[in-house]
Amino acid sequence: MTKRFIASLLPVIALLLIPGSWQKLMAQDQPERFLTGVQNPEDLLQLPGTHWIIVSCYSSSTAKSGKLMAIDLDKQGTAPLEVFPGPTPLKNGNLPDNNPINKLFRPHGINCLQTGINQYRLFVISHGSEETIEIFDVDLRSEDLQITWSKSIGLPTTVWANGIVVSPDETVFVTSMYDPADKKFIDEFEKGKPTGQVWKWTSGQGWQTLNGKLLSGANGIEISRDGQILYVSEWAKRRLWRFSLNRAIVDSYIQLDFLTDNLRWTEKGNLLLAGQKASPAILFKAHSLQQAVGGNQFSVAEINPVTFTANSLIDGGDRDFGWGTVAIAVGAEIWVGSSLTSKIACYKSFKTKSTR
Repeated sequence: MTKRFIASLLPVIALLLIPGSWQKLMAQDQPERFLTGVQNPEDLLQLPGTHWIIVSCYSSSTAKSGKLMAIDLDKQGTAPLEVFPGPTPLKNGNLPDNNPINKLFRPHGINCLQTGINQYRLFVISHGSEETIEIFDVDLRSEDLQITWSKSIGLPTTVWANGIVVSPDETVFVTSMYDPADKKFIDEFEKGKPTGQVWKWTSGQGWQTLNGKLLSGANGIEISRDGQILYVSEWAKRRLWRFSLNRAIVDSYIQLDFLTDNLRWTEKGNLLLAGQKASPAILFKAHSLQQAVGGNQFSVAEINPVTFTANSLIDGGDRDFGWGTVAIAVGAEIWVGSSLTSKIACYKSFKTKSTR
């Protein structure tokens, strides 16, 4: 080997020696495998400390329901389980007959709060005949996953919700991507104009806007473990924001080169951020993957919340799978979901396990 070749390898070697860092996969990365049996897996969530992945199967049709599914990591050879609406009634369910989600259930963003040992509360944004948050209790104290509908929270009429997160004190934070009454929101996305913001809900005060900060396509959202910082994707402007809830730090953003979508924590305390490489108008109007090679590109980046910097991990997308909307760390893999496919792409990584 020449000295010049050895010198060219030094930056790569240095990256491999960074403790806890995931390495960037090769350009136009190909997944190691696919998981099938899911429909439009727009959002993925691993219940903390468990072997269960909840899948939000989104329906882009305003007349067709989606579903919630679950994947048991201990039984990956078996088909994903449909948990809602499901083939049988909810265990001990008290879902009223007149609840709108009985007719139309279109789940979108999901998140959870642990309420006890092997017990969780699942929060699901639904675009049905009404905009609501549907809340389910998940019980894993027995061998089987048991899910019970708990209640609905109606959303303001000016909100088309996308992402959701819940603080330890059960304050609910939701991103409003746009106002459903705004007929020009796609043009505003293209121009990077404000279309929505973050809202918060408490049982005592109901819905309030968070901080008056207007965003162009507010999308993914996560919260720090101490409940003091929100991380919010401004999709149309390709930004990730950091908002302080106690004013301890100045609000700031990272500029990315893709449309910033869902966020998920990893076990080592970093965030995975997925998003699409396309124009907002093309993507928002799409109901299937483009057939042109290279027309479905997406990226996954790892965000260090301490330095608030991004490290590119995956650049993918082809005719078979593309326009990723969420990435989670599962064992030694990164799983990517997309609202326009019927499978989950699994990419080889080096570490880790996802958590809240």
